[in-house]
Amino acid sequence: MKAYDKIIVGAGAAGCVLANRLSENRDTSVLLIEAGRDYPDECHIPDGIKFGFGTDEGAVAASHDLWGYEARLTDQSYLHIPRGKLVGGSSAINALMFLRGIPEDYDIWKASCGDDWSYENLLPYFKKLEKDNDFEDKYHGNKGPISVSRFGLDECDPIQKAFYKACVRHGFDPCPDHNNPNTSGIGPIPLNLCGRTRISTMIGYLNPVRSRDNLYIMPDTLVRKILFDSRNAVGVEVQQNNQILEVRGKEIILSAGAIASPQILMLSGIGPKKHLKNYGIKPIIDLQQVGQNLQDHPALLTIYKTKPSYKLNSSNPLLQMALSYTASKSTDRKDVMITMGSYAVLPHKKAQAGLVNTSDRLIGAFIGIILQKANNYGKVTLKSNKPEDIPLLDYNMLNSKDDLERLREAVRLCASLGSSPEFEKFIEYRIDPSDEEIKTDSMIDEWIFKKVQTGHHVSGTCRMGNSSINSVVDSQGRVHGISSLRVCDASIMPRLIRANTNLTTIALAERIADFIRCN
Repeated sequence: MKAYDKIIVGAGAAGCVLANRLSENRDTSVLLIEAGRDYPDECHIPDGIKFGFGTDEGAVAASHDLWGYEARLTDQSYLHIPRGKLVGGSSAINALMFLRGIPEDYDIWKASCGDDWSYENLLPYFKKLEKDNDFEDKYHGNKGPISVSRFGLDECDPIQKAFYKACVRHGFDPCPDHNNPNTSGIGPIPLNLCGRTRISTMIGYLNPVRSRDNLYIMPDTLVRKILFDSRNAVGVEVQQNNQILEVRGKEIILSAGAIASPQILMLSGIGPKKHLKNYGIKPIIDLQQVGQNLQDHPALLTIYKTKPSYKLNSSNPLLQMALSYTASKSTDRKDVMITMGSYAVLPHKKAQAGLVNTSDRLIGAFIGIILQKANNYGKVTLKSNKPEDIPLLDYNMLNSKDDLERLREAVRLCASLGSSPEFEKFIEYRIDPSDEEIKTDSMIDEWIFKKVQTGHHVSGTCRMGNSSINSVVDSQGRVHGISSLRVCDASIMPRLIRANTNLTTIALAERIADFIRCN
């Protein structure tokens, strides 16, 4: 089989960006490998991926486009973790929120990884990747591959407008642009949409360059492990159509996501030595931080029964308005976000993944909470030495008193917002939590432990830093102690940002692509 200059493992938010940028040099051969399906013709993209609005036509097409991950959040809460298994990755199945972190997030990165990762030096990449249809100022770009738009008050769902007005009634400032670093309050969510079409990294980055003769795309191919000559990465072992093959490359870049990237490293012999030996894997190098430092945003849904007259507009996204604010006792700015969900459904094991008909289970709407700066650190560990076995995920949430206090405050705020007169036309009553469940602090805490979810922003499991003692890769994504091997996806984030991770993962890939090209 042909040897390639660059092999990219995973065609998600980062992998599609790398494939585009690295193949710009026509003398560089690039192979992009994806475990899931490819939908190169946009007319054949399933509606749930193409539109992704969460209603019947927006439900994720089928389970073959998702990894079957399950995670422990707390001792009382286990959850299905939907991650995209297709070209475009989770950028093709997420909730469309296209948010940046705030400057303080990237200053944390700068402290451990250097000036390249400061907000000031990442801003050109934020601007480069977007085509913002609403703002032209020093914070925004209008020529990038990802189209960004917002639903204004005159076009959003009536219940979203009611949420906006309820937040203003509660004293929060209007926030027309959540991606302006100096703002907070209530306002429209930036969404990676063009018309009704989701602009995933497949559509924005990969589709325009598929015809390049130096770019090769290999879908439906599972990477089993990385191949080495001593401590030099020389290729990957893959499984395709029940055949196991070896593919050679001069540089291997893992972009398989914050769950699969550490799994592949460990299956390849890179990780905690004792853990690898437990599964009969010969260690190549003992890197204790592989799979550690897992971070995600704790999330909660307060659910409301809507009145019979309430009509769901299936042509609009689920999420259109968001409130960002700083908790009352917090020293961290913009550490909580609250969103209005235009619909809520009966509980179902795979409901968040959109695998079941929404209209059949429609019961109302929700006001959701995301704790944007939490103190939980979990881990990804192997279940076996078989690549097809999903790893074990322990999110280790709610061990911080501070996290509980801020979530408790947010639950009370949601209950107050839901009782605002602006919702009288839409809401009959709150289903969950009941009034009884939020009478006291301890009762709210009990409800939180049972109902906590995640924002589905998993990151940090191959964290970036300057030392192999406390990180996995250096500031350019190179795996410590290994030649010709990088990681480039949300797993290398040193600290989870106060936002959804999709946009920052794209910017991170743009930054790493420049490092690679310079080298």
